[in-house]
Amino acid sequence: MDGTLNMLRQVKKLLDFIFTLTRITLTAEEEAKLRDFITEAALLCKNTVLEFAEMRNTLRDYEEMQA
Repeated sequence: MDGTLNMLRQVKKLLDFIFTLTRITLTAEEEAKLRDFITEAALLCKNTVLEFAEMRNTLRDYEEMQA
């Protein structure tokens, strides 16, 4: 789970950096659209990581039952 948290922290840092860049060049409407897109992408990433963690736990449970 530490790897998951580390990855999410890195995604947040990247998003913060992107927001900083876009504030310089985009209109408020463009920035809002980009922010929404990035937020959706981050949520998809988070959900994927959580699904993989759940699959990993399921596999561990299965392996324990087979032992």
